[in-house]
Amino acid sequence: MNSAASLPEARREHRLIWGTALGLGLAIASTPASAAPRYGPERRCESILPAQLDLHVKKKHLERFRDLGETGADGKAIPVTIGTAEGPKLAEGRLTLSAGPTGSRDPAISYRISWARDEPAFGIFGMQLRRATASGAHARAELFALLCAEGIVVPRTTTLPVSLNREPLGELQLIERPAKQMLEHRQRRDGVLMRVEPVPDRHTVRFVPLDRGDVLRSEERGAHFDVARALAQGFFRRELPAADVFDLDVMARFLAVAATSDAAPLLALPNLLFYFNPITLLLEPVAFDGELAVRPGILGTPPTAAWFAQSRWATRLLEDEPLRIAVNAHVQRLTNGSIIDPDALRSASAEGGALRLQGGVALDAHPLPTASREDALAKHPFLRWVPEGETFVVRPGIWRVDGSLVLPSGAGLEVSGGTTLRFPEHGMLLASGPLRFAGDAAHPIVLEGNPSPFGPRGWQGVVVLRSARPHHWSGVRVRHTRGIELGPWRLTGGVTFRESEVRLEDSTFEGNRAEDALNLIRTRFDLVRVSVRDTPSDALDADFSVGTIRGGRFTEVGGDGIDVSGSRVEVHGTALARVRDKAISVGEGSEVEAHEVSIRDAGTALACKDASHATLQDSTLRQIHHAALMAYVKKPEYGPATIKAERLEIDSPQHAVVQVGSRIRLDGLPVEPSRVDPDELYRAGFMKK
Repeated sequence: MNSAASLPEARREHRLIWGTALGLGLAIASTPASAAPRYGPERRCESILPAQLDLHVKKKHLERFRDLGETGADGKAIPVTIGTAEGPKLAEGRLTLSAGPTGSRDPAISYRISWARDEPAFGIFGMQLRRATASGAHARAELFALLCAEGIVVPRTTTLPVSLNREPLGELQLIERPAKQMLEHRQRRDGVLMRVEPVPDRHTVRFVPLDRGDVLRSEERGAHFDVARALAQGFFRRELPAADVFDLDVMARFLAVAATSDAAPLLALPNLLFYFNPITLLLEPVAFDGELAVRPGILGTPPTAAWFAQSRWATRLLEDEPLRIAVNAHVQRLTNGSIIDPDALRSASAEGGALRLQGGVALDAHPLPTASREDALAKHPFLRWVPEGETFVVRPGIWRVDGSLVLPSGAGLEVSGGTTLRFPEHGMLLASGPLRFAGDAAHPIVLEGNPSPFGPRGWQGVVVLRSARPHHWSGVRVRHTRGIELGPWRLTGGVTFRESEVRLEDSTFEGNRAEDALNLIRTRFDLVRVSVRDTPSDALDADFSVGTIRGGRFTEVGGDGIDVSGSRVEVHGTALARVRDKAISVGEGSEVEAHEVSIRDAGTALACKDASHATLQDSTLRQIHHAALMAYVKKPEYGPATIKAERLEIDSPQHAVVQVGSRIRLDGLPVEPSRVDPDELYRAGFMKK
């Protein structure tokens, strides 16, 4: 489905952002500046919304809708065709009617619709259409916007007129069905989504994946589900702290917003959803239902212990002291309210007995390696501890690392020029504090595998999952990384920074064999004269990040040179040569401005796709084997892409290829669009997926 091409120009120019603009504005205005930390860009992924939604059901299936009454009754799914005033048929799906979700203040019949995952309509995989009063719909949209501002995964929502076989059903609220499109929109990688369901035993719950088939088909996703359930089992058996199971800050924000907004349905079963983050191997809450009980834009009063005690799940979570302290801090930030006393929470709990989790063998430790300060010093004699900066300092020299160099939580690492760290094949550097590497051309810092008579050996690489303090590298050479593979934990980057501020200068990455030589995730970065050489796939992959690339050289690249997704990036004076695929790839709602770039011997010089915008000026594009510039839609859930190019020297069989709906302006003149099938380009070998 090419959603852009199916709509008239007026609709394309008047795109609406999912999430209800009014509610989002009110939520942001009422949220203090110290809300969720933002390393990546504000997510502005646009979806083209229809003026209305038309559902078509064959007459023989309509009998199943009879006698449902006002509260509804679960029924079997029936075939439905989804269309709009602009397009009579956009997707084929399955429609189910049922009563409102448990705990909802809106018990009216809701319509649940899903369709083929490879053809999402309107940028979503499935939806719920719910009857709701105008105030109820607005309150829910405001709540979701507030949760989104706090960094919580929430579905997109809007209100629009809906008809069934041309008979108006009225204004219904459309709520996105949780799926990978929702995760990507909220700056998360695709991962397992699961629901918490009660079982007949009133003291027991279980985790159920939303997509059972996907968990059964994929070995990796099946392993992730097993780990998620085992971690939760360890928590409920009091063998693991909350910080080893849940993303503590995200969970604390979720509970604080739910409580201060009096949104009890968020914590009601089976509304309780979780996302297992494949990068952190931690569970994050997903907001699925709920309403604000206060005036729009105004948070409620501080919650009492009795409010939390309504949910046995919340009561169990708040028994964990670090999580309770974090929740209290966010409650105070949002309302200037008092803290939740644990004794009051226990006394307010009306139900006895411990909550149990069904299934899974409890883990007694998180799968990711950890180390204390004493452990690190004992294992690695080249380290010394400097308490003033809460950092380890590496003594100059050439050192063989024993296994992995794992730093305690928040601890930094300082390395001076002329130092080499050699890691075994399964070794890695894992940190959550600042990495400050100060080398230069004459005295570089080298991170590499152990040498061998048969050539260089690979090692797993560097990982920073989250750091409150910035990183600064200069004069660093990273060689022969392979990416992280540790049981269920697999990362695509030879060097990975997530949720950090990073400055890398005069540094090189060479001989990488991971999917990405350098992977930046939700990170603010500044790359100055950084070079990447000899990598079989992508050189630099920036996901949901903001930053600059100044100078540097990317050569002998088997995939993309610079690949950005959901990011905002400036490129100035960078050279890219011998790039098998796209020298610069811009996708998933990204913005890239590139100036004085040199691209030589590449498949495609600049490809812009999926609601992205790129500017390329004062640059040379030589020995381009396919098209110098391309703009198209690869993922149907996104809209068209645009390129503005000026003052280019182009040596290519085709200067520009633009798909109908997307736009390229070359030296001020529009390029004539054509029918472009991206899948055919990938099959023909012009580009790699």
